[in-house]
Amino acid sequence: MLRVLSFLLFAILFCWVLGLAVFVHGLPARATPASVRTDAIIVLTGGSARVERGFEMLAAGAAPVLFISGVGKDVTLQEMLHEHADAKTRQAISDRGASIVLDHVALTTQTNAREAAQFVRERNFHSVRLITAHYHMPRSMAEMQKTLPDVEMVADPVFPAGFRRDQWWRHKTSRDLILSEFHKSVAVLFRPILQRFQ
Repeated sequence: MLRVLSFLLFAILFCWVLGLAVFVHGLPARATPASVRTDAIIVLTGGSARVERGFEMLAAGAAPVLFISGVGKDVTLQEMLHEHADAKTRQAISDRGASIVLDHVALTTQTNAREAAQFVRERNFHSVRLITAHYHMPRSMAEMQKTLPDVEMVADPVFPAGFRRDQWWRHKTSRDLILSEFHKSVAVLFRPILQRFQ
């Protein structure tokens, strides 16, 4: 019995280490250039550089519409623009006549996907550029693809300052982010199976 238990524990540990290695290796390593056009840009708030990247891509003409999901309920568009876009970017957005929509409802990645899906379906879009942190991208893509299986998803990751991808295990903040996102991503994969037993 002890031998069987030891084997099971070893197998679980092996699967965990292998899964973590695959997760880290699969993290996107570079941003997507503005020349890749989509029907809309979707930004998931919650980390540095995400909204800035969304405004930059909108100003560059990567898409005509920007949807920012998970904005604080009292935050206005003007406040977002002045905090996250410089004067040149704001002018370029204005010159293009680009549209910006704020989502004040979403609080989690799952509700980000739900609100974004409603936005995309209402406008009959067929492709979106998804902007979030690179370590958050796998789970975000999984959630988005579940709600919008027929829509083309273009991942456009940002890379927060201070995150150490090369030696993430040596730095507490980077390590905590990686482990947290890995476990949450596994939960997303197993959610349909668990729901069958509810």
